[in-house]
Amino acid sequence: MRLEGGVTVVEGPNGHGKTNLLEAVYLLSVGRSPRTSSDGDMVRRDAAADAGGAVRARAEAEVETARGLLRVGVDLAAARGTGRARKTFSVNGVRRRSADFVGALKAAMFAAEDLRLTDGPPSVRRRYMDILVSRMERAYLRDVQEYQKLATQRNHLLKAIRQRRSKASELDFWDERMAALGARIMAARARALATLDEAARPIHAQLGGADGDMSLSYAPSADLGGLDARGEDAPRALAAALLDAIRRGRDADVAAGFCRIGPHRDDLDVSIGGMSVGSYASRGQ
Repeated sequence: MRLEGGVTVVEGPNGHGKTNLLEAVYLLSVGRSPRTSSDGDMVRRDAAADAGGAVRARAEAEVETARGLLRVGVDLAAARGTGRARKTFSVNGVRRRSADFVGALKAAMFAAEDLRLTDGPPSVRRRYMDILVSRMERAYLRDVQEYQKLATQRNHLLKAIRQRRSKASELDFWDERMAALGARIMAARARALATLDEAARPIHAQLGGADGDMSLSYAPSADLGGLDARGEDAPRALAAALLDAIRRGRDADVAAGFCRIGPHRDDLDVSIGGMSVGSYASRGQ
C-alpha cells in the first residue's frame, strides 16, 4: 500500500483491517503494539507454522526522508497458543536492537484510549513519557530497560531482607545504581516535557484560551528539594537528591517489599488555569 503526501482516509467495513494498518505503522515506529501487551496477538491465528513450529508475521515500510529512503521492518515468530512472540528489528536491512530501532520512523498516533492520559492511572502517563522520550533521545530506552532490571533485583532483595535472609546493608549498591540511572531518566523526561509544554501552550490557547493557560510538568515521586531537572548538571544533582530520598525510605520499602521512590513511580501533571486536568477538567477540555 502506498501513501501519497497529504491526508489519507482509509475506509471499509468493521473488522476488515483498518486498525491493523494503524497498528502496523505504530509497531514500525515504537517497536510495540498500541493495542496489546502480548506480541503473539499480532500474528494471525491461522498463519502456517514453519518447520520449527513457529508462526510468523512481518511488518515492513519504505519511507522517503530528507536523508533518503528508509526501510524499517519488524519480524515476529510466535509459539502457537502461547501468546508470546520473539521480535527482531531491522533498519535498511541491518538487524538492530530495540533501543536502536525505536524512533527511526517518526509517527504519532491518537486513539480514543489516549483520553486516559489525563484521567487514567499514572502508569498510563509514564508509558506515554517513555515512548515520547525514546524517540527523542537514543540512549533513553536503554536506560529505562536497565533501570527496570535494577528495580526488579532490588525488590527481590527487599523481600529477602523482610524475611531476614539478607541484610539492609546489601541495598547500598542497588540504591546508588538506581539513583544514578533514575536521575538520567528523570532529567530526560523533564527536558522532553519542557519542549512539549512550549509547543502545546499556544495550541491550547487557540483551541480554548478562555479556559486558562495549560501547562505540562514532571511530578517526581519524592521531594527532591525543588531541583530543576532540565539543566546540564541536573542528573548529578538529581542523583544525590534521589539517593538521599531512597535511603530515607528504606524501612518503608522493606515493609512494602518494593521500591516506592523513583522514575517508575513518577507522574506527568497536566493542568489548566492551575487546576489538575484529571480532577477538575471537563471531557471537552
